[in-house]
Amino acid sequence: MPKIMYDKFFLIELLGVLGAIMILGAYFLLSINYLSADNLFYQLLNILGSLVLLCYSFYKKAWANVGINFIWMIIGLFALVSIIF
Repeated sequence: MPKIMYDKFFLIELLGVLGAIMILGAYFLLSINYLSADNLFYQLLNILGSLVLLCYSFYKKAWANVGINFIWMIIGLFALVSIIF
């Protein structure tokens, strides 16, 4: 595999891992009562994590994952708006 292809593959996989870490990290912090659902940081982790996973899933053509991450992001955005306003 050419080096450029390898680098692209690595970066895309890294993107997927980072998105998963953000969402799972947010859920972990919520589960141990370190954050609450009305915490701005919690919602931002969910929104950014789902956006990253949405992009990763789109690239991989994993359409079911694209859908679930899009919905997850929209839910996070609604929650974020309710926190801010």
